[in-house]
Amino acid sequence: MNRGENSDSIPIDLILDILSRLPGKSIARFHCVSKLWGSLLRKPHFTDLFLTRSSARPRLLIGVKQDSEWFFFSSPQPQNQYEKSYLDVAADFHTKISFDLWYYDGFRYASERTEQYAVLPEPRTRYRRGGGFLGFDPIGKQFKVLVMFNSVNGHHILTLGTEKLRWRTIQCPSFRSHDPSGEIVLMKDNARKPFYVFYFNPERNTLLSVEIQGVVRQEGEECSVNGMARVYMETMIQKCVTFSQIKQLQSHFLTAGHFQSSFLRSRLLERCAISPFGDLSFAVQIFRHIPKPLTNDWNAIIRGFAGSSHPSLAFSWYRSMLQRSSSSALCRVDALTCSFTLKACARALCSSAMVQIHCQISRRGFSADALLCTTLLDAYSKNGDLISARKLFDEMSVRDVASWNALIAGLVAGNRASEALELYKRMEMEGIRRSEVTVVAALGACSHLGDVKEGEKILHGYIEDAKLDHNVIVSNAVIDMYSKCGFVDKAFQVFEQFTGKKSVVTWNTMITGFAVHGEAHRALEIFEKLEHNGIKPDDVSYLAALTACRHAGLVEYGMAIFNNMACNGVEPNMKHYGCVVDLLSRAGRLREAHDIICSMSMVPDPVLWQSLLGASEIHNNVEMAEIASRKIKEMGVNNDGDFVLLSNVYAAQGRWKDVGQVRDDMESKQVKKVPGISYIEAKGTIHQFHNSDKSHEQWREIYEKIDEIRFKIREDGYVAQTGLVLHDIGEEEKENALCYHSEKLAVAYGLMMIDGADEESPVRVINNLRICGDCHVVFKHISKIYKREIIVRDRVRFHRFKDGSCSCRDFW
Repeated sequence: MNRGENSDSIPIDLILDILSRLPGKSIARFHCVSKLWGSLLRKPHFTDLFLTRSSARPRLLIGVKQDSEWFFFSSPQPQNQYEKSYLDVAADFHTKISFDLWYYDGFRYASERTEQYAVLPEPRTRYRRGGGFLGFDPIGKQFKVLVMFNSVNGHHILTLGTEKLRWRTIQCPSFRSHDPSGEIVLMKDNARKPFYVFYFNPERNTLLSVEIQGVVRQEGEECSVNGMARVYMETMIQKCVTFSQIKQLQSHFLTAGHFQSSFLRSRLLERCAISPFGDLSFAVQIFRHIPKPLTNDWNAIIRGFAGSSHPSLAFSWYRSMLQRSSSSALCRVDALTCSFTLKACARALCSSAMVQIHCQISRRGFSADALLCTTLLDAYSKNGDLISARKLFDEMSVRDVASWNALIAGLVAGNRASEALELYKRMEMEGIRRSEVTVVAALGACSHLGDVKEGEKILHGYIEDAKLDHNVIVSNAVIDMYSKCGFVDKAFQVFEQFTGKKSVVTWNTMITGFAVHGEAHRALEIFEKLEHNGIKPDDVSYLAALTACRHAGLVEYGMAIFNNMACNGVEPNMKHYGCVVDLLSRAGRLREAHDIICSMSMVPDPVLWQSLLGASEIHNNVEMAEIASRKIKEMGVNNDGDFVLLSNVYAAQGRWKDVGQVRDDMESKQVKKVPGISYIEAKGTIHQFHNSDKSHEQWREIYEKIDEIRFKIREDGYVAQTGLVLHDIGEEEKENALCYHSEKLAVAYGLMMIDGADEESPVRVINNLRICGDCHVVFKHISKIYKREIIVRDRVRFHRFKDGSCSCRDFW
């Protein structure tokens, strides 16, 4: 039959009317019927008919440029509305247009005819990785720009030629019907034919297929995926939410040839190596089958190991990459490689590896990369190498707020809180805008020093101005700061008045605050309210509750909480066992505590045996002290406090020969006793004291105050606890040795500074070690005689001395 005659016998209007009602898939086939039909289907009149009458009704055409021509792809609605079968078809056509779109410091479009360009406004989104596409809306007769961000479902569209260029957010139509819980089923695409993706939703028992035009197979091994198809493929990678889906997608990449696309391959490797539902070992298997892995492939694996439970392996891969890069230009170490490896070294506390990477950064010219230098600074800080961190910070030509934050947080963690606050004040002087991370770190420094006045300056001077008083992270830091500075009632006031949504961390911080202040009943009351407010307690919640029981001696209540943990889906860890052992030990149930340690399913931590050793000293149990001490030595731990505790047990029994043996053992192992250090704030200045300290400018007045205190407390019935002195000397020498402990010097100085002041002003002291028994007795007498409350924060808890008694009720 003559194709042309048959065409002439049917009116053109009728042909167009019939074709306009067909789906896009059929329209694509009719392009090949004849030249006449091909020309008819390209006419604007037919486009208008198709867009208004077709069952597909595509509303937006997206363009991809190739060989100086623009190819337009539509995102139509489902072709048929049957419940169990949705077919989404993309019709395409191409034409030449007179302007182009590209990205350079923002999206720009230019006219080839006038040779002028215009800059489009930036889309309002925190994502910056995405593709820009030029499209034409035949219904509105308008050109539009579509920006598709790879990490989100919401995209942005802007209409050109309007008076005000504004972006509006749309949802990616091709994926709107996809339920993430469904399995992904992929079918192999053939050359020069459309690419289909099928989604199956098991809950609705429906199947949705999406046709993606533009996947082109080229000669040879390389497979080119144009911009539009690559966006869809990457979106599919992001939508993989189970390991089985990742494996299905990987299998499809192999059969369809997309595995040769380095961009998509590296994205798949990242998804498999980094995502919580991925499998790092499977990612390594994929990597092993890449003939010539590129830099991005190596980076994906290194990044995966950096966040894994074996971060040290990341450095092994880094060294392998260095060796490979010497013979191949395809896998050059870049700034990201160094950044991922540094994060791994920080987690693994591998200082020697950091130095090697630092050398590579300088050698390869990455020193100008502010982000990389900040990562290196953070790694040094977390590893405790604050000298190198400070040196690097001073040498940085460009410092952003993250650089300052990393050093401030490192100084706080390294017990150099005063330097951290000085750095914070320097930020303020240089006019650098501080973030919530900066504020949290600075408040942590105030917590460490017990400097509530400086903390309140930060709180009122910056947080309220920056509207961070409703920020839950900052509020948690404020609650923690007040609690650690001894103002637990103010901490509770912040907790109660917080208007935002409290996180589980907020509740945990408040429970811990009451716990360390010995207010167990208030702590446990908050713990019970936690569940009533619909928040599930985590391991920290239970640890805080056990700490409250431990400080108050609530043995049965604490054991009930511990036994209920597993029932609520929380597995006890070493810290929980430590609390329980300490709780039983201090209650005198040493044998029961010993049995719990021996029956643990995990290898006991030295801290557990140290708790047992400490309680053995309290109860003068030599047998249990020797058992605990022996276990600690078997673990290779040489802590000065352990030797001191064992010596105390022997000294209390008058076994001076054994005391000497412990001292000789310390000397042979070169174990040095950590010196006691106490801090007190007076008139805006933090003062520091050591045992028998004479470095303070007012040391003579302080010693005179000590003599005055000794005289008054003796009249009140004080008897020095000379048994705590480990030397075989006379009683008078032992008493003199106890007089000038760092916490006693700090309290004496505090009494000097507030004489005549408000009677309600307490003396606040922070001590780096556990308060000794004699100081504890002395402070109870002082609070009674001088009618002054004394608040001491040691390394375990708070002690509030008032009217001759302590909040710990002598249980610490």
